Amino acid sequence: MEISLPPGINNPSNYCYIISTIQCLKNIKSIRKFINNNSKFDQIITAFLNGFGLKVMNKDNFIKHIEKIEELIKNKEENVLSVKNQIIKQLHISENDFTWFLNKIKHNNTNMYMYFAFLNLIKKLFNRNNTVLDMKEFIMVFRIVSVDNGNQYISMGQNDASEFLVFLIDYFHEGHTISGTFTTNNPDENKSDTEIEQMPLTERIRIGFLKNFKSSLKDNYTSLIPDIHHYILNMITCHSCGYANLSYSMENILCLSLYQKDNQNETLSIYDTLDKHFEDEELEGYSCDKCKNKEGNKMSKMLLTNPDTFIICLKRTGYNPNMMGMEKINVKVEYPMMINLNKYYPEYMNSTGTEGIYKLTGVVNQVGYNNFGHYFSFVYDDILDKWLCCNDDRVNLMNESIVVNSNNAYLLFYQK
Repeated sequence: MEISLPPGINNPSNYCYIISTIQCLKNIKSIRKFINNNSKFDQIITAFLNGFGLKVMNKDNFIKHIEKIEELIKNKEENVLSVKNQIIKQLHISENDFTWFLNKIKHNNTNMYMYFAFLNLIKKLFNRNNTVLDMKEFIMVFRIVSVDNGNQYISMGQNDASEFLVFLIDYFHEGHTISGTFTTNNPDENKSDTEIEQMPLTERIRIGFLKNFKSSLKDNYTSLIPDIHHYILNMITCHSCGYANLSYSMENILCLSLYQKDNQNETLSIYDTLDKHFEDEELEGYSCDKCKNKEGNKMSKMLLTNPDTFIICLKRTGYNPNMMGMEKINVKVEYPMMINLNKYYPEYMNSTGTEGIYKLTGVVNQVGYNNFGHYFSFVYDDILDKWLCCNDDRVNLMNESIVVNSNNAYLLFYQK
């Protein structure tokens, strides 16, 4: 029986870094969940854009168009009011909802157009017809959005897949943010910072993280935050009095340095890079908040959350002081099909020992040099239950043993 493979994507120039990343994102469950969760939201946005005839344009011109619509509504212009009333009736939304969505579009138009261009491409990728897709629409929107935001992605040259991935995830998130609704509340969250500091360290970490999470996402929440982003605990411990200064950071990619091996002909385990990333670091000159000690204080980092998707970047470029410039790091990294991250969490987390275990579902490979090279991807297709090699317009079946033995792995996509 002939196997029907998904489409490849035609590369009109140097856009392999985009194609390889999108092919991996297509099969990420967190992305599918995000698309499904926002179907109603996107239906409303589309009705606004179509109803008022709003096309892809740069941010300043788009804002002027929205401001003109707002002015005409305020002046009760008949045609514009007719469109407004039709949208309200068609979508069963209130006057306040209408105003909220119009304002959302006004300040996030580039984010939304970027997302819709991605969505159109993704839908075509799910067709099992072995065709080659055209990405001209996506590139057109991408370049407009890039220029609007002063981004470097306006050249025709090769760019970085990890930077593009961060750019894309952030735009999806910003274009769909809503107020976070947190139904559960720990009574300790209402305590003052002074009271919290008197708690045992594990409780300080728990409550401090909950307060940070809720306050930072109060008006800036989408499912991409818990599903793709991970939180890091940064803890500085005083060598003298033992006081721990706690702070929290959020990332959507865990970037691992490959400088542990001096000989690039040797093989490096991904657990070597993780151990190095999370090892304690002595801080010179840091003064303890409590006793002002500056000697022997250490910074430690730990994971705090278990997102559904964990993305790891093997940083293959870095500054070489001997060369006084950037270099490509070609060391081979061994990475498993199943990865266990449990040791990088605080001891009180992951009591069952299973929450930090993830399975590989995608690999973006980078070959060549820093500014001149090529990206292609290995993608696990859950419909076929097989691995694929997606290389621009070519899609072929791939042996799993080759997938986990690539010398050029750059981005690793792991899922629960």
